[in-house]
Amino acid sequence: MTSLRTRYGLLALVLIGLMLAGGLAGYLSLGSARSDVAANLESRKLLLDSTNAIRTALFDAYKATDLFLLAPERNDYRDRVFASIDTALQVSRSLENSPWMTSADRTGSIADLISALGLLRLQTDELFDIRVDPVKQYPAMAIANTVMRPNRDAVNNSLVLALNEVRTEGAAAEAPEIYEAFVRARHLWTQTLSNFRLYLANRVGSFNERALPVQEQAIATMHAELLEVLAELQQMDEQGLLGFESSGALADMRSALGQWFAGFERVQEIHHSDRWRIDSVIMKERIAPIVEHASTVLVALEQRIAGALEQDVNAIGNVAGRQTLFLLITVGLGLGFIVFVVVSTDRMVLRPIAAVARGLKAEALGKGGVEIPAAQSSETRDLVEAFGEMTRQVHSRQTELEYRALHDSLTALPNRALLLEHLEHDIHQARREQRSLTLMMIDLNRFKEVNDTLGHEVGDTLLVNVGQRFKAALREVDTVARLGGDEFAVLSPNTSELEAKMLAQRISEALQQPFAVNDLNLYAAASIGISAFPDHGLDGRTLLQHADVAMYVAKRNGQAYSVYNPDEDQSSVLRLAIMGDLRSALEQNALTLFYQPQLDMRTGQVKSVEALLRWFHPSHGQVPPELVIELAEQTGLIGRLTGWVIEEALVQARRWRQQGIDLNVAVNLSVPNLREEDLADRLRERLEELDLPSDVLTLEITEGAMMANPRQAVETLSRLDRMGVRLSIDDFGTGFSSLSYLKQLPVDEMKIDKSFVMELERNRNDEAIVRATIGLAHSLELEVVAEGVEDEASWRLLETLGCDFAQGYYMTRPLSAPDLEQWLRKRPDYRSRRPETAAG
Repeated sequence: MTSLRTRYGLLALVLIGLMLAGGLAGYLSLGSARSDVAANLESRKLLLDSTNAIRTALFDAYKATDLFLLAPERNDYRDRVFASIDTALQVSRSLENSPWMTSADRTGSIADLISALGLLRLQTDELFDIRVDPVKQYPAMAIANTVMRPNRDAVNNSLVLALNEVRTEGAAAEAPEIYEAFVRARHLWTQTLSNFRLYLANRVGSFNERALPVQEQAIATMHAELLEVLAELQQMDEQGLLGFESSGALADMRSALGQWFAGFERVQEIHHSDRWRIDSVIMKERIAPIVEHASTVLVALEQRIAGALEQDVNAIGNVAGRQTLFLLITVGLGLGFIVFVVVSTDRMVLRPIAAVARGLKAEALGKGGVEIPAAQSSETRDLVEAFGEMTRQVHSRQTELEYRALHDSLTALPNRALLLEHLEHDIHQARREQRSLTLMMIDLNRFKEVNDTLGHEVGDTLLVNVGQRFKAALREVDTVARLGGDEFAVLSPNTSELEAKMLAQRISEALQQPFAVNDLNLYAAASIGISAFPDHGLDGRTLLQHADVAMYVAKRNGQAYSVYNPDEDQSSVLRLAIMGDLRSALEQNALTLFYQPQLDMRTGQVKSVEALLRWFHPSHGQVPPELVIELAEQTGLIGRLTGWVIEEALVQARRWRQQGIDLNVAVNLSVPNLREEDLADRLRERLEELDLPSDVLTLEITEGAMMANPRQAVETLSRLDRMGVRLSIDDFGTGFSSLSYLKQLPVDEMKIDKSFVMELERNRNDEAIVRATIGLAHSLELEVVAEGVEDEASWRLLETLGCDFAQGYYMTRPLSAPDLEQWLRKRPDYRSRRPETAAG
């Protein structure tokens, strides 16, 4: 008979074998699952990084396309679009070849994405071609050119022919009603054309669309009146009162006028449709759906990746389930073995132990109601930790993506999307509680100089510090966001306009302390625009727009902050009116030149004068020179305007020489003039005609003008240098300076921009920049002219630094030619060590 001990031993061996076999199987299964999960996590991370890169490139391409539509002359936007699309295509093709995509035949979605990106490239290319061709972009312009222009010329020719015949044959005196009728017809036709041009410019420029119906009605009314006049002339013709040429001209005029008005009706029909501007149609109907489709494909792909992650989670759960089942079986067998031992030896051996076992079991299973933890083995702990780590990574990645989408990557401040979200929420709450809120747009002043002079790394550090200082100056309920570049925004709920002004002042004061960046003390100032709900807008976009307008007003007026004023929005209308008058002013010689002297800092003598443009508009008064230059560049008149300035300056230099005044005249040269291959020849001929030496003229060229086409600039300036014209680099330090081109330029002098001179004594950084610039110029054997010298302290410091020449309000403001001559006559000693002030 088998003893009890043998039975216990056999049962124990069987139980141990089962536990070893089950433990080994569980360990192997757990190790395999752990390896698979680690590999899958790495693969899914790479896939998600790829889809995120594609989405980023797609967004950048779409954004750059919008920017190109606003500024089609910027070829870098076009290059940026194609580069972004090519990046998305490259990442998509690499994603198409990934093992996970090919293993489960998931390449169809990627093929669809690649096809959409390729189509997007074709559509954007077509959009760019249309955007730079006004005839393609605006269908109405094609009609105006092909249909209306020939008939306009026909009507004009007919009117001229008829009026000439009437004057020649004396009908103007004998039959004044005929002459008056033709004159009225010419007047009405001229007014009709003027209204049509204004109407066309208004539609194309989208200046004031509410005025379109009024302009259309005006054109129709004048056309009807013109037809009535032509009907009167037709009756006179039927009565035999008109001459042969007048009668024929009248018939041609009626025919051409009818065709012209039919063309106008077609233009009107196009302007009232949603296809008056083709680039917007392509953007809305072609490109936007493609981008949306590509985004949908990416979302679907990410959902499939998320599904694969869920499968990994389920696989780990299955392994955990099997391991848990094994543990339960093992515990059950162990408990059964104990029960068997207790029952079989109850009376013989184990009665005392039975009580202890029941007590332990009651203690283990009953007290506190807590079961023995199943995670006592290293395998179970590894499984639980792997599952927990995977869950943490998924949640962490999702949280990081959401954070990146709503925050600026440089400053960690909320971005435009999160600002708009908070703005709409606060507007809804303010409307419900009948409270006010304010929005501020903040733009740093002269930040571009930091980037250009010290590099983008220093500029980025400064932006981070500025953002932190903004947060420190605000309340906890306020939201400060970075919108891009050096532009910030502040949302202040439950804030009145007066409180917003105080907050803006506090922000300005917070910037007054210097920023320590890379052992440099940098100063920052800002222009702040304020708009308030509900006074200045009832929705977020309107408040943003109005705050932006107020910010530009503050920047233009040199103020720390400005509150939105609806009257400021009328500036666009003023610019349009001035833009239309600039061409006439140039043709009618209504512009004038003022001159600002440049003094030798060693002798005090007047070396030369800089010619500065001035325009007194008969209706709007003195137009700022910067606005004149800007409008001339926008209308393509900058080349003619610069030519006019050079001509006037040379003629004035000749007058002075005839009076015994020997002055060099400096004129700013524009980019279009640098592109003129015959510029040097034309200047040589004109100087010879005026009997002036070549060195009487100094041409000032900005760094931006030279860097627009450096090679062509070097060629043009070399030809000017060979003929003896003096050359100067204007506003040095404010552009993207290129020393490699600077050493090649045949220039004679370098002008330091007034932005570095006006605060020279108070700003150590400006002093360092001026000192370095003077040293650089002298090492290149160039003379140095400092602009913006407004006080004696600046003059003395520049004199100490070795500057050669200076100009500014300290000597005199820009003067007209007669006033300059009078000012010179009051300076008997040109060798004075210090200049006399304008008053002296």
